[in-house]
Amino acid sequence: QELIAARQSERTKQEFKKLPGRHSRFGGTFIMQNIKSISDNPIICHQAIEKVMDMNFDKDKKKQKRNFRLAPEQEKFERRSALSVRLFLREFCIEILRSAYNTLVRHVRRVLERSAGQGHDDSYLLWAMRFFMEFNRLNGFKVDLVSESLSTNCFHWVVQRIQHHLDMIDSDKRHARIWGKRLHIALQTYKELIFNLQVLQKIPDEKSQALFSILQNNVFYILEYREIVLHLLMNYNEKHCTKAYLRDVLETAAFYFKMMEKFCNGRVVVQDRNKKKRKKGGKKVQKKNQNEKEQENLEVLWDEISSQLAVVLANEVSLPEEDHPIPFDATLEKSIDDQKEIWPENDHFGSSTMAPEDELLLLRDIFFANLPRGEYNFKVHIQCQFTKSSSSLS
Repeated sequence: QELIAARQSERTKQEFKKLPGRHSRFGGTFIMQNIKSISDNPIICHQAIEKVMDMNFDKDKKKQKRNFRLAPEQEKFERRSALSVRLFLREFCIEILRSAYNTLVRHVRRVLERSAGQGHDDSYLLWAMRFFMEFNRLNGFKVDLVSESLSTNCFHWVVQRIQHHLDMIDSDKRHARIWGKRLHIALQTYKELIFNLQVLQKIPDEKSQALFSILQNNVFYILEYREIVLHLLMNYNEKHCTKAYLRDVLETAAFYFKMMEKFCNGRVVVQDRNKKKRKKGGKKVQKKNQNEKEQENLEVLWDEISSQLAVVLANEVSLPEEDHPIPFDATLEKSIDDQKEIWPENDHFGSSTMAPEDELLLLRDIFFANLPRGEYNFKVHIQCQFTKSSSSLS
């Protein structure tokens, strides 16, 4: 009986220790420091201390549904190998750059330009170019090791690949995401080319500066290179391209426009023309004086001829047949329709019923007309013929 009584007492003690199912509201009230409520006072929590420590304001919020139409982000896993493995891989990459990189890029690009490979082989070459150019840039940057990539032909080929992938996203909508991944690889290669161009600018070597000036004049002057970044920004579609792609586009645009600003602030020669040296105006002065003297001679000559012309026009003197000038018509070999085009019309050379005074004024205008070179000799010849005929009449 004592044992049963002891067990009963223990059972009652354990029941008293159990908390009731309905906890009192004032059982636990806590104030959280450094967290303000809506009234800018410390938050007061009427909960158990375990729940206060695990307070989460987002537990009652509805989770946003995932949009499966958007391009999924690719997670990057960077695993660092052992130091000995990394050193071996570094020497391996250096050996490839020294012995095989330029030849490999040249031959593979020729194969791709002949369309001898598959449709996605260019992505492998673009990835390899980006990787080795980035490795060379971070490992001291030697221009000779990546000379095949730093050329106008390679720049043009990469831009063509970017434009081709952009067109395929619009035309092949069924595989738009695949073309978006290939476009991202081509864009990363183009970004690395811009980075290498920026490093090449800082090398003081003459050959490097000559190569930089050639690439700069093509990349920042030709319209095709200037508009490719704008096309990438304007044609961004989140359904086909990821946010990592957009981040690379923005970085490429920032570096490109920064270098383009320096290029525009410098001396841009579009077409350098050799300026002709102006000659001194001595000959013009001489020619002007010569024209003035010639004009004076013509006036003197007209004064001598005008009186004789007035007598001839007033008396209507006719010349003998042997003194008549020999007529010459340069349009004899032409057809009549062609001859009509130069027939005088509207009395341009005077009418047959003109008065002698009007005819004399017309002859004076013809005499003082500004004719081509040699007009003075021609007029002297007219004067000689006229004096000869007038002497024969007398």
